[in-house]
Amino acid sequence: MTTPPPPDYAAEMEQLRAQLAKLHQQQMNAQTTNSLLEQLVQNLNTGKKSKIWVDKPERFNGKIGDSVKNWLNGWELWFKHREKQDGPEEERTKIETAMQCTTATVRSALARHERENGQWTTWDNFKKHMKAKYTSTDSGFARYLKLKQVAQKDGETVESYYQRFDEHISRQKEDDEAEAEAVADRNKKVNSHHNYMFVDNLNVAIKPAFLRLPEVKDFQKRTLYELRELATRVEESVSHPEVFQTHGE
Repeated sequence: MTTPPPPDYAAEMEQLRAQLAKLHQQQMNAQTTNSLLEQLVQNLNTGKKSKIWVDKPERFNGKIGDSVKNWLNGWELWFKHREKQDGPEEERTKIETAMQCTTATVRSALARHERENGQWTTWDNFKKHMKAKYTSTDSGFARYLKLKQVAQKDGETVESYYQRFDEHISRQKEDDEAEAEAVADRNKKVNSHHNYMFVDNLNVAIKPAFLRLPEVKDFQKRTLYELRELATRVEESVSHPEVFQTHGE
């Protein structure tokens, strides 16, 4: 009877070690894959949260005035934010996107212009056409005359009067593109000519008391915003004299 050979324990142990190493490597690969997937999901979520969405401008209705400039500026802001998220936008795509955000009458007029003169190929050319066609034709002097006529009405608040006055100043400055960029800072600067007009056109119920204020001495040296604050204070004292008399006592 033949005796079977003794088992090779060393070879079996080596085989088991190889299988264990293989399983360990598979486990490590699976953990690495899971980690990469988690990072990918996290990056996607982070990217979504970091996006800033800007609303498109309202439809342009073709009204002659300064609203077309605000409409065009709104589109440029929208394009700027869009390009940060999705990359550069084709010039023609910008034009067509803006054209679609107009009323039927304006859209028809723009389409007719392109049929007769060819399509706009750059945003700047489209913008120049819109400004030339829909911006107010008033001269600088005409706007100045309109500013002179802005006066506080009976029953109108100082705040409402200030807003109308300030709006007309903005329209005057929009004649110059370079000055238009500084409109946001105009209240930090002093324009004595504007100050004289603002005070002179205050309502008769407010102006005498306003001019008696110690703070309005040399008011032409103050900012328009400061004059608004002082006029509002006078308005409140005229509207509620009993409150100020009580405090005075």
